[in-house]
Amino acid sequence: MKKSIILIALLLPLAVMAQTPGFYVKSKDQFFTLFATSYMGSTKCSIKVDFGSDRQLLKQFDNKIIDETSKVKEYDSLADALNYVSALGWEFVFAYPTKFEKNYFFSQYLFKRKVLSEPAK
Repeated sequence: MKKSIILIALLLPLAVMAQTPGFYVKSKDQFFTLFATSYMGSTKCSIKVDFGSDRQLLKQFDNKIIDETSKVKEYDSLADALNYVSALGWEFVFAYPTKFEKNYFFSQYLFKRKVLSEPAK
């Protein structure tokens, strides 16, 4: 009886650790910048996104979420665009100060999200 209790006590922690995704999978942060340009007095704006220029890093991430996030360019309202990326799971990090130049407002917003990735072997 004592041997079975000791065996269970030794194997139970291994079974619990096997269920923890963080034990095998690491999470990384993925960032993107949303650029918004609007004309003074207009409610519409032009929206662009930037995921960075390193294509090797982008290959590590899910292309589906990048494609879905890039659809934000279809919105004419900045509030709609920010709500859309938030609904996709992106977390607001920082808003760069708005610049005003020749009747145009330029805004930048930085977003991030956690991405699960396999550890390097």
